[in-house]
Amino acid sequence: MLEDLAAEQAETYVTRDTMRRMAATIRRFERALVIDGVDSRNLGANLRLLEASFSSNNFTFHQYHNVFQFLAGSVTELSSTAILSHDQVLHTVLEHDPRQCEALGMSIDAVIETVLREVLVSALGMQTLDRYVSGALRQISIPAGRLSNQALTRMMNYDPARLVSPIHDHKPEIDDQVLLGFKGLGLKQMVTYGHKIPEGFVLSTELFGVMPALSYRPLYNDTIERIRQSIVQLEKKTGLRMGDPKQLLTLSIRSGAAISMPGLMTTFVDVGLNDRLTEALSHKPGYEWAAWDSYRRFLQSWSMSNGVARDVFDEIMNDFKNRHGIERKSDFSARHMREIAHAYKNQARELGVKFTDDPFRQVIACINKVLDSWNSPEAKLYRRFLQVAEEWGTAVVVQRMVFGNLSRASGSGVTFTRNPREPRSNQVRLFGDFTSQSQGEDLVGGLVFPWPISEAQRLAIPAHRADHSLERDYPEVYKALLEIARDLVTKHEYDAQEIEFTFESASADDLYILQKRAMVHEQGRGAPYFDTSVQPLGPPISVGLGVSGGAYSGRAAINASQLRQLLAKAPDENILLLRPDTVPDDIALITK
Repeated sequence: MLEDLAAEQAETYVTRDTMRRMAATIRRFERALVIDGVDSRNLGANLRLLEASFSSNNFTFHQYHNVFQFLAGSVTELSSTAILSHDQVLHTVLEHDPRQCEALGMSIDAVIETVLREVLVSALGMQTLDRYVSGALRQISIPAGRLSNQALTRMMNYDPARLVSPIHDHKPEIDDQVLLGFKGLGLKQMVTYGHKIPEGFVLSTELFGVMPALSYRPLYNDTIERIRQSIVQLEKKTGLRMGDPKQLLTLSIRSGAAISMPGLMTTFVDVGLNDRLTEALSHKPGYEWAAWDSYRRFLQSWSMSNGVARDVFDEIMNDFKNRHGIERKSDFSARHMREIAHAYKNQARELGVKFTDDPFRQVIACINKVLDSWNSPEAKLYRRFLQVAEEWGTAVVVQRMVFGNLSRASGSGVTFTRNPREPRSNQVRLFGDFTSQSQGEDLVGGLVFPWPISEAQRLAIPAHRADHSLERDYPEVYKALLEIARDLVTKHEYDAQEIEFTFESASADDLYILQKRAMVHEQGRGAPYFDTSVQPLGPPISVGLGVSGGAYSGRAAINASQLRQLLAKAPDENILLLRPDTVPDDIALITK
């Protein structure tokens, strides 16, 4: 059994949890040796020092390294110090009864040396312990010269057992907001309430914490393998496979910070597509248009994460609309959408973007990009503006992609569980926005002009001139969404919530929840308004969505240059920022 323990020392990197297991193993060796009469106070003292270190969060990698140097030294000393008491006992015995010496024809000292050598050779685990501790010391020493002190500390505090939490499996030991983030924990809660959530897993903030140490190859390889196995389990659960054109699995990869960072971090959709797989998917009945639209979305998210501006792709889309006389992209044919996707890719390549066709390598690259986006200029500005600590970091949510862009009978949206413009109450009334034939990022990123959720909302805002609502056009989806909202607020007693959803058809069975979070309340009383009875305003020159709530007026700016000019001329006068969409890229303009 002790030989097996030594053979199990296969971990290729060291963490605090590794140290705990090593201490337990050495304690077993110590017990075996004591039973055989080999006892070392020095070994016991160093082992107690190692065990005491686990209660201190300030114990560093280099201190652990020192402790194992002490342990290795005490094991080496066992042969010379641990059986000195036997030497004294044997002298006493042989002096009173010299028959053994006479029978062997040897002196007392020679007999004692023979006996002690036999004890050392036959002591259970002696040689194995020496190999075990020596191997452990070598293992601990390797990263010492390869990583910085910060990286070594991060590695020591890393717990790989807490890296992955499958969304549909309950793991109480790691399912908390700090590890899974607000989004990941919310999804797991929704699963326990019986609501439909796309299958997937959460890579906890353990991964963000250990990032500085991932340059150490054994740690990196182990992390990659754990992610690979998580995808294998996801494939088993869904019956789909990455890279398999016949049963293709594509993924969304999103951030999930414990402190909400709305839209400010990188998101990837439709990960796992390439030219060949998209072509194959486009031949699947019902996916002719959606396949190329999805690929277009992946190419754009990949390119933007590599520094390409959103405007580059907006220009391509607008050029195609003007060329073909089309107002909405859903009116493009599948052939047109294929041309647009290739135009996106060609333009990105001209700007220096490199693509990878291997689906798993795409996943790893996207996970890294999501983690890196925690320190993007926009995210750092937002945290500084709201005084959010840098140390929180982010989890990463990996889920099966739902095709909200499949047809005009599918779509995506965001709803509140009550009207934010009404006084606060516990009554559930859906209020929000949705679009058909779209995926969640369109709406969350403010990239489309949406339709209202309820009929009451549609009729209350004539300026929108909306002819559609979720309640009117997709009654089954609306009813199912309303029941989910009531379940959260009434049964589970949540405060008012904001729910992100998507649906693949007009059936309630195809409705999926992508996120829930507490609703941000606007100030209900004292909101400014225009007294339209004083003077006729006439028809509006244009219509848009007001972000700040209530009525407001000021000089208009549409870009950073105009904003600077207006601030320089009259810094105390109000400025209205007019933008084609409400994307997080504009956070610097908004804060100004």
